[in-house]
Amino acid sequence: MTNEGDEDERPMSSIEMEQPRMTATVRHLSSTIFDSFSSSRFNLSSIGGSLNNSQGAGDILIGATLVEPIEVVADVATMGFCQRHGKVIGSLSFIVLVGFVTFVATTYNRIGMWGNTLQPTTAPSSMPSMAPSFDPRPTLQIVQDRGVLRCGLHESQTRGSFRYQLCQAIAAVVLNNPDAVEKVDRTSRTRFIMLNDRVVDILAGGETYTIEREVYEPTTGASFTFSTPYYYDGLVFAGNQTFITCAEEIKRYDECAQLAICVINGTTDYEYIANQFTSEFLVISRGSRESILLYNDGKCNVIANGRLGLINFMFRESELIPPSFAIGNKTLNNDPLAFVTRHDDYEWSNVVNYALQALFYGERQGIGKNEAMCRNHTDDLSSNWYGLNYLNAVYCVGNYSEIYSNSQFADFTRTTIDTINNGTPMLYVIPYGNLDNSHDEMFFDLSHTFAGIKSETNLNCGIVVQDSNSDNSTDDGMFGMAVSFCQTLASSMLDGNLFAVNYTTFYDEESSTIALKNEEVDVLFGLTASMTSNFGNGSIEGVVFSTPYFYGNQTGK
Repeated sequence: MTNEGDEDERPMSSIEMEQPRMTATVRHLSSTIFDSFSSSRFNLSSIGGSLNNSQGAGDILIGATLVEPIEVVADVATMGFCQRHGKVIGSLSFIVLVGFVTFVATTYNRIGMWGNTLQPTTAPSSMPSMAPSFDPRPTLQIVQDRGVLRCGLHESQTRGSFRYQLCQAIAAVVLNNPDAVEKVDRTSRTRFIMLNDRVVDILAGGETYTIEREVYEPTTGASFTFSTPYYYDGLVFAGNQTFITCAEEIKRYDECAQLAICVINGTTDYEYIANQFTSEFLVISRGSRESILLYNDGKCNVIANGRLGLINFMFRESELIPPSFAIGNKTLNNDPLAFVTRHDDYEWSNVVNYALQALFYGERQGIGKNEAMCRNHTDDLSSNWYGLNYLNAVYCVGNYSEIYSNSQFADFTRTTIDTINNGTPMLYVIPYGNLDNSHDEMFFDLSHTFAGIKSETNLNCGIVVQDSNSDNSTDDGMFGMAVSFCQTLASSMLDGNLFAVNYTTFYDEESSTIALKNEEVDVLFGLTASMTSNFGNGSIEGVVFSTPYFYGNQTGK
């Protein structure tokens, strides 16, 4: 080995040519360096003199090639600026490059994803951030300042359609203008991303309400709030009325022996039908249009599909539908469709839900569209959610029945589950969705109340007794139901311990809500669901209601 500038004439051994070349940067040569190399069983005695004779205390570049297990051949040179700071320069260059590529990719993805120029409402930020800085104001205030409601709909859901009119009803409440709706096209792939990124204020295109999406929606990793379902879709049979009856009754003999069901492959509809009928009764298709074409060609006499999807297809492709084509009235499963809002704006979610409730209330009370009563100006528009005129949705657009009848559904009878309650069943299970696969992101930070319950290992449960003469010593009636619910909740939160409950009984609603606000109880059972309790007033904070678990005298508890 020679010093810098000299040429090493020694031929390389076969072992040397086969070994990888190792490069190390050494600062301020010391015994530590030698100890490090010695521990690797490298012999540096042959280069020690050369290293010690290097100029000053400058940085040294060692290029070493492994020749034999105990021999190292090294080239030594004084390092320049780029060599001394190579790692730092390389790291900074890499960070800048990654940031630039991420920016370009994100911008391209957003543009390609929803193909329009709509941008989320943003606010200036004093601190730099890789994520967008969103307007922190309540959605109601943002919508009112903007003067238009951005409603996420399918491209086919245009003005006059059922769900476009539902958006108009919300605009009539929050803007006093049913025409202040900006339709934003969304797809099944982009819809929740658009809502989470505040590109739209609400989704109304036919989103299924599932518990999974309330907790963890897969495409965004976020949770969302769903309104009361505005329509229950579900699997139905359509086509020849005789064979519709055969399919609904799962009859496969006599006049039903020729039953042939067109069903779209790879769907939950197919899975359901395949469990009821053998393959000889099934005709596989790739979509609604192909199913209709197969039906018209006589390849099948019944089509299995979602009711709403069939109605929409018949509305768009009416020229393909034969006159005798019918849709059965029996729904084989329930698919609740609801408005969707972001989980972080409880006030806005309430506004949307109560606008929908006003449509139900209007039909129930016989209140309909009335242009004379419709407030179509902003002079008296309230900026507070509890001061809005929710009946303006009915006066300006119509009640639920009128909206349904003025849409593409006009020629189709509403199913029992989609009618206003008149002694009909009112408790329906919300689908869980896919909760089989857990996600690490689902285990987000516990809320203040949840964390307190886990810490205290007890649930403080308040029970509101509507009838002070009821027997509180038994598990009968409403009190007993509330006790059971408290135990169920405690069991789910505290590792199966259904006895980890402290009970407090209240005989009036005001004292119970005050106790809830003061964190004397964690949850209340038996409180009547009402807009007044939900909104609160100047002295009492509003409360959040679950899905009603009991209906008495048309009142949800």
